[in-house]
Amino acid sequence: ELVRQIPVDTLIAKIAKGGGQTDAIEEIGLPIIYQNDGPAGFGGTLNSRGNVADDPNSNFQLATMASCVTIGCTFNKDIAREWGELMGNDGLWTGDSGILGCTVNIHRCPFNGRNFEYYSEDPMLCNYLAAATVHGAGKFGIMIAPKHFAFNDQETFRAGVAPYMTEQKAREGELRAFQGPLEDAKGTGVMTSFSRIGATNVNGHWGLMREILQGEWGFVGIISTDMMDNTGYFRPEMCIYGGVTQMAD
Repeated sequence: ELVRQIPVDTLIAKIAKGGGQTDAIEEIGLPIIYQNDGPAGFGGTLNSRGNVADDPNSNFQLATMASCVTIGCTFNKDIAREWGELMGNDGLWTGDSGILGCTVNIHRCPFNGRNFEYYSEDPMLCNYLAAATVHGAGKFGIMIAPKHFAFNDQETFRAGVAPYMTEQKAREGELRAFQGPLEDAKGTGVMTSFSRIGATNVNGHWGLMREILQGEWGFVGIISTDMMDNTGYFRPEMCIYGGVTQMAD
């Protein structure tokens, strides 16, 4: 009923506006929503939204927190939850409604350029710690959107990388890592990857996005693409087909 109040032309335009902030939707009274990207906490200054310090010369820098791999080394769900609570509290100060992270791709190779953002090579350790982090931030009403869903197996030339695997391998590996924060912790956001699954682009993969994420796990939150710096992997019709609700422009 809420969506039906929004004209189709407006809907088509709004899905293409995401990432750092969304557009306002006047028809339903939705304001601009600010989001931060990064698994190590909110960046920028405390007055970046104008809601903390009115003096434009003020510059209260918000410190970056520990990385996911540091949290992973603790093997401690309580520390992960407290880390999420800190991020949730920071989100209230900065005026952001969510953060595109934590990052739950698993360590597959010691030379992967994003390993410092990922918890571990163990999917269940990622599962437990990410779920605790999402739960902690949720106490403050702040969305944490785990990324990159899924199989972001490398960083260099990651656009269109095509990992092949059996369904068992997928479910017992990286999907198990995402299942904790998205199903068990009732996460409200997720960011997709540049990857394919076999030959099929993740953003249009019905089995992954519709059947597993939304069907089996019951996910009903924001599905955001990764940054759209390679348009071939972010065709709007493909993304909408796959359930994407926000294009990170």
